[in-house]
Amino acid sequence: MTIVPIGKVVLQVTEQENREEYLRGMIGGLKEAVKEVVKRCIEVELEQEVTQALKRKPHGRSKRISSQMKGEGACRKCGSHQVSHFWRNGHYMRGLDTSWGHLGIGMPQVRCRCGGGVEVPWRTVRKGQRIWDDLGWEMQAEYGWGLSLRWIKAKEDSKLGGSLGLRTINEWVQQVGAGREEWLQRPIHDFPPVVEVDGVWITVMKDTHEKRKDRSGRLRAVKVGQRYVVLFARGCWPNSGKRSLLTWLVAEKESEESWGDLLFAVQQMKLRTPGRWDLLIGDGAGGLEAARQIYCPDVPLQRCIFHKLRNILRDLVAPAEMDRLSARAYRGAILEEVRLIWQADGELQAWQRYHAFCNKWLESQPKAVRTLQRDFERTLTFFDVMAQALERGEVWPPTCLRTTSHLERENRNFRRRFRLAVLFHSQLGLEAAVFQNHSLRASLPLTS
Repeated sequence: MTIVPIGKVVLQVTEQENREEYLRGMIGGLKEAVKEVVKRCIEVELEQEVTQALKRKPHGRSKRISSQMKGEGACRKCGSHQVSHFWRNGHYMRGLDTSWGHLGIGMPQVRCRCGGGVEVPWRTVRKGQRIWDDLGWEMQAEYGWGLSLRWIKAKEDSKLGGSLGLRTINEWVQQVGAGREEWLQRPIHDFPPVVEVDGVWITVMKDTHEKRKDRSGRLRAVKVGQRYVVLFARGCWPNSGKRSLLTWLVAEKESEESWGDLLFAVQQMKLRTPGRWDLLIGDGAGGLEAARQIYCPDVPLQRCIFHKLRNILRDLVAPAEMDRLSARAYRGAILEEVRLIWQADGELQAWQRYHAFCNKWLESQPKAVRTLQRDFERTLTFFDVMAQALERGEVWPPTCLRTTSHLERENRNFRRRFRLAVLFHSQLGLEAAVFQNHSLRASLPLTS
């Protein structure tokens, strides 16, 4: 047997011939040792809180404390705050679920001379708390990365050796959404000149306010799946290439009202932050232009080229006699011609290439040409914005002004998270998932 002292904790590992059994025994011993260290650390912090509340160390005499000195603790019976009336009264054991496992904590007790118990405003462990904050944060992170409530329950039950309720886990993960309002009020040093907007769709269960009995005879709320869209606004600073998520909201559809709510939130952020707002980039969603005319009419709208190219590719038709690979190459060659329009040296050259393409392909690809012609002038807005920046002595790369593809790349993470969930049972759960997923990725060193 190997005996390793860890401070006052002794780790004992029985020697085994089988390496796997030996390592399992060693790791199990390490876990128990860590739990014991965590338990002792928490108990030490609790004792320090009692010392601070009573204004004296253990075995300190209350007669040496002024009768006028009051503390934060209060007697439940007489309501006194005078620390000279209080004394330590041993401990009672309580369970605490942590990310290291289930711990038995010795909670200090304080009594008043009237015989009542003293309520101490604990900071380390809150009153009635059974799940410590570290385990709650861990469950919130797991939910943000895409684990379902049942997967989180199975994982934590295995660690704790008990059973966590799904409702308890759900209450913890939904607490994340409460931090969104504080996040929206966060300070921004300078407002981004370019704002990209886009939406991601997801199914959310909606209550019909009806009840039905399940197989066990219990009344259950009847819910139906309804499609909701999460609208995102992301800022871009072309001088540095920095990008950051500004705000988001959940709406039932991409309407003028929902886009207006998003742009209003961005405009409010602009009012309390110095900086210019020179360009808004969107994918041509319905209601966006109408909302822009109301909330930010002075900000020009750039039609996203990525979405325009994707729509044109969708409408391109290859000759029927071509096989799959040949048809793909045929459409790719035409799409390359379209892409050259926005790679022109200036707006005049872009219009020339546009007219040349329309004249060349109008007869054989009428649907794709009509798609190109729709809102084409809005796809050239970035030329004016680049020219205005150049007059101020700033060189803005067109890659920051033509498309929302960077926002699409960020939304890919949200779509992956939504696919794992399949659907959400409440809008609050959806908001918690979005906020936690963004917070986790924003803490990564590679996040822009």
